[in-house]
Amino acid sequence: AASRPSPPPSFNVSVFETKDQSQSDDDESNHAQDKPSVCKLGNLNESQ
Repeated sequence: AASRPSPPPSFNVSVFETKDQSQSDDDESNHAQDKPSVCKLGNLNESQ
């Protein structure tokens, strides 16, 4: 296994592409909800 080369970048990209296509709606809704909360937490930590 150690002698086997790592998979080409194109392989990883194709995996992400298929995942985005199958869960595009869920990912978009989740990111939209997560981003604001993350920004708020970051701002609170900075202000404190």
